[in-house]
Amino acid sequence: MTDQFKFIDSHVHLYDMTHPTLYYGHWQPNEDLPLKELGNRNYLIENFIGDASPLGMKKMIHVQAAIGSKDPVEETKWLEEINKRTGLPNAIVGHVDLRSNNAKKVIEKHLEYPHFKGIRDFSIKPYVYNCLELFGFERSIFGTNWPVDSLYSNYSKVIESYKDLTKEFSENEKELFFYKNSESIYKI
Repeated sequence: MTDQFKFIDSHVHLYDMTHPTLYYGHWQPNEDLPLKELGNRNYLIENFIGDASPLGMKKMIHVQAAIGSKDPVEETKWLEEINKRTGLPNAIVGHVDLRSNNAKKVIEKHLEYPHFKGIRDFSIKPYVYNCLELFGFERSIFGTNWPVDSLYSNYSKVIESYKDLTKEFSENEKELFFYKNSESIYKI
């Protein structure tokens, strides 16, 4: 790694609660989830850039946030417009109900946008060390789940925690985990 710490955040959620076609089901006031607190504000690309760029973020991958929208491709379209303006996100992981009869058609619509790279997997992710033990440094990537984790911390503390967690790892292992693997997997 260079002297300057850098990373790709592979799990970020941007959202605009006032967007006319996007619906954020988990963040609605009537939901009995801590996530509903996020619905009291927007978290736009400018917010993320302000939080993450000073800490070394070079690229980011957006993971579906608009859970419950009538057309999941609307979120990909919105994000592609943001990319044209800011260069971020570098990759988009969208939603497709793979059990649906029209899954193929929805995937094809997502693929009309060049930064669409994958479909969100809702399975629970193992803790960092278990992930690294099971998959190795060559197949593990770093992501913050931001701004969901803002309910419990701030961006700087999350990044510093991961840096501390990985301080005993080699420079090559850290570079793979924080940067190179996401760049390679998402081709960004």
